[in-house]
Amino acid sequence: MINQRNLGLVILMLSLVFGLFACGFGGSSESVQNQPTAEATAEPAALVEPTQVTLEPTEAIVDQSTEEPSLDSSIAITEATPTDETLPEIPAPENSVYVKNVNGYRDDLGYLHVVGLVTNNTDQTVNNLEVEVNIQDSNGNTLLDEITTTSLYTLAPGETSPFSYWVSEDVSNAERYSASVVGQSTAEIERATLKIEGVMLTIDDQGDIHLTGKLVNNTVTPVQIESLAAGTFDENGNLFSADSHSVIVRHLDPGEDGPFRVTMTGPAEITNDVETYEIYLDAVEADPIEIFDFTTSDSHYYYFDAFNSFHLVGEVTNNNDEFFTISLVAGIYDADGNVVDAATTDIPTFSIAPGETLPYDFQYWGPVDYKTGAIDLGSNYYVQWDPFWTWASSSEYVDLITQNDINTVDDFQVTFTGEVLNDSGDEIDSATVIVSLFDSESGELVATGYGAIYEPISPNASAAYEVWINTPADFDFSTVEYTIAAKGDLP
Repeated sequence: MINQRNLGLVILMLSLVFGLFACGFGGSSESVQNQPTAEATAEPAALVEPTQVTLEPTEAIVDQSTEEPSLDSSIAITEATPTDETLPEIPAPENSVYVKNVNGYRDDLGYLHVVGLVTNNTDQTVNNLEVEVNIQDSNGNTLLDEITTTSLYTLAPGETSPFSYWVSEDVSNAERYSASVVGQSTAEIERATLKIEGVMLTIDDQGDIHLTGKLVNNTVTPVQIESLAAGTFDENGNLFSADSHSVIVRHLDPGEDGPFRVTMTGPAEITNDVETYEIYLDAVEADPIEIFDFTTSDSHYYYFDAFNSFHLVGEVTNNNDEFFTISLVAGIYDADGNVVDAATTDIPTFSIAPGETLPYDFQYWGPVDYKTGAIDLGSNYYVQWDPFWTWASSSEYVDLITQNDINTVDDFQVTFTGEVLNDSGDEIDSATVIVSLFDSESGELVATGYGAIYEPISPNASAAYEVWINTPADFDFSTVEYTIAAKGDLP
């Protein structure tokens, strides 16, 4: 059982023996592999007993306020260069919010991306920034004029934010790019400073760029993270790629920390031109949050499915007296405390009842899914709930039953179909069906999935459902037992 942290953040820190391992449907104490093994095991190897681990600062610590980060020389980067021409940079006017370092490139699907930096060179905090992106051909003819926003919503004096604009229209002859600030508002904030630690930069097998790390609140004030973004630069200081966070914990009490990941779409060809990076943070002082009582699994199950996507599976229990909406964040760390990857997930329903336990599945990772060998760096992980996206919920669910349930198994997934019968006596607005697979011998949760029915269901009426769960390539369905739970959302 996981003890709640006294500052409102429940964390599960588990040691993964010799890294994480995908072996059929379970963990192993052997070295990590990127593909499921040829034979699914009937009894997955057990994880070691969970231990509380304190990650000490490492040489990879980056303090945004004191130094410009650079790449660790041990990070392997493959070759390519961004495409297309950029306009010469115009000197920054004084006392203004201005754009610099604009660049354009095409990704592996041929879509154009325009990135740049916006700096607040005034003595006033600004927000709600609008940036006009202009794309021209080689003769200076305008092909596209569009408005986008900066990755950070608020910029204090002297601060910078990237912007990243994805062009959905056909501009195959684009050659020149420029941008200017065309809208802004003024603001008053109490800016907060966080420590940035354990940063890793990974260029995956598809050329996309991931920056992962950890935010640490080493102040005496609670902090709310409004946004986080990152940019990468070539050896000449030209902006190469930029984007805002994919995963982050939005609230940190004093002494707490949380992982983050920024994923940036890379150019069509994998590159070695990335020399440095910068992390941009919009964080403000916040009020203390109420401490809630949730517990997550003592151990988690993990596997790679047939599509080579990583899954981290567990359960969360609501020990409070109210229904709650819960958002969860997971981080995978190497032995030195650097963040290898991070992912986020929600519980299957919009709220969990008092005393109820629901399963969850972390998927949609970054480097772990797309960089061969990234999981080999994994030494431990933790799961925590995000206070910003966790609150007492007005949604209440009733238990329903299913009928005519059928399951089918193929080389990629297990699919469950059937009907939800509304036997509650009341009309329900929608329904969620949750399927959980448990190892037949150990009783451990090894996989889960859910499906939604969005239309109302009248009393005593039924509606069809479908739930699919991605499994390892050689998954043996005879080694598991399953449960099907149906939840109806009351009006």
